[in-house]
Amino acid sequence: TAILLSSSFASQAILAASVDSSVTKTKLESKKTEKLPVLKRLGITRKTYQLINQGNWQQAKEEIEKTSILSVANKESAWLAFAYLYLGDCNGVSKLSSALGASQSEARDEDPEKQMTRVLVLALNDLCQKKVDDAHDILLAFQKVHTSLCDQDMLFNFCLAAVYAKKQDQNASEKFCAKALELEPDFAWGYRTDGMIFERSLNKP
Repeated sequence: TAILLSSSFASQAILAASVDSSVTKTKLESKKTEKLPVLKRLGITRKTYQLINQGNWQQAKEEIEKTSILSVANKESAWLAFAYLYLGDCNGVSKLSSALGASQSEARDEDPEKQMTRVLVLALNDLCQKKVDDAHDILLAFQKVHTSLCDQDMLFNFCLAAVYAKKQDQNASEKFCAKALELEPDFAWGYRTDGMIFERSLNKP
């Protein structure tokens, strides 16, 4: 009887240890993957995101160019367009826009997220060409149709912030920059931009 009881206790101990090990493993795996959805939403690699947050747009551009297929509408393309804009490479934005066929009419029957990429690239191209009102109208027209999608997308809100900054509308620019940061609190470059917007509002007569 003693041997049977001992064997039973040993089995229970092994089972408990197995359960604990499984729970621990699950927790560790959860910690490893908890930030992946952020990168998935942003559509860029961890390295590219770090470079952007460091303000190293040149290297971020080069990193995206290594893997991005210009004719494929994905979030990387929109980030690449923003990098071109920031670096003053309007020719780069224009080529990207042409490669994507970035027009709303061509994207009509496409997945809404891919449509958004095309719209963002087209708007950023207009912004680089100093067609600020055109960029503004393109984004608002898309937002009107896909309100929920746009409201939950950090890059869309950040692009709106850039457009309103060019329109000298500091309040609207700060509003959309704050929305972008609310959606992605780890977006360090956004805080730098938000600070610049605030500084401009203080210097405004």
